[in-house]
Amino acid sequence: TSLSFSQGMNAYFVFTVVLQKQVEWQDALTAVFFSGWLFLITTILGLRRFVLSCIPRGVQLALSAGIGLFLAFIGAQPGGGMGIIVGDPVTLVRLNEPLSVSGNYDAAKMWVSALVLTATVSLMAMGVKGAPLLGIALGTLIAWAECWARGPEKSVMDYPFGECADVSQTGLNGTECFCYAPERVAAIPKIDTAGAFAFDFIQKKEFWVAVITFYFNDMIGCAGTLIAVTRKAGIVDAQGRIPKGRTNMAFLVDSVGTIIGSCL
Repeated sequence: TSLSFSQGMNAYFVFTVVLQKQVEWQDALTAVFFSGWLFLITTILGLRRFVLSCIPRGVQLALSAGIGLFLAFIGAQPGGGMGIIVGDPVTLVRLNEPLSVSGNYDAAKMWVSALVLTATVSLMAMGVKGAPLLGIALGTLIAWAECWARGPEKSVMDYPFGECADVSQTGLNGTECFCYAPERVAAIPKIDTAGAFAFDFIQKKEFWVAVITFYFNDMIGCAGTLIAVTRKAGIVDAQGRIPKGRTNMAFLVDSVGTIIGSCL
């Protein structure tokens, strides 16, 4: 949950800055790096906490609900979620029909996602700690077992969503459909993007527009998530305010994490 608000920034980074505005990803990553330092400076000066304190309580609650609704909408889409809804030129979104496995390439993944969601909600209702993680583990094991048993050629869990012939239109560089089953328990990660900054772009207006957008996206998103999580954890005071020290530390972690993440 603490990382969930960054999904909006990820979407802006990929679809708006890189794909729509045709900005090189190295330039966009540099904008994230600059926005991270802007986060850090405003956090040290106490400006981010001041802005949070100026938000009315009703708006604070609406921020948390809005972020949850946004993430639920992302999770229902086929781009990496449940695939229950797809785009529609008339109604914007529609149900991914038909629901039968024989008539819909995505139906098997949709039904497994519905099973995982039902199991997770049931565990949460029963008060089981770590219910979301248990749900993720359940879905992962089902997908791995099916891919191991049937193989990529016969698997009904192939990704991405949609027919393989449509992959070239999804922005995935024509990657063939695949199901995932790990070959080893652990491996040393390979990071090819570390330090891939491009400072020539800082002279252009688009760069600073991206920096400011990243900043406000993170500031509002982090505030909404922080409000929701602290209320759920019961660490707010009688007026619903977050203790000053905890707020500054949370914003500081967010700032440093943004800087380090952009460097990797």
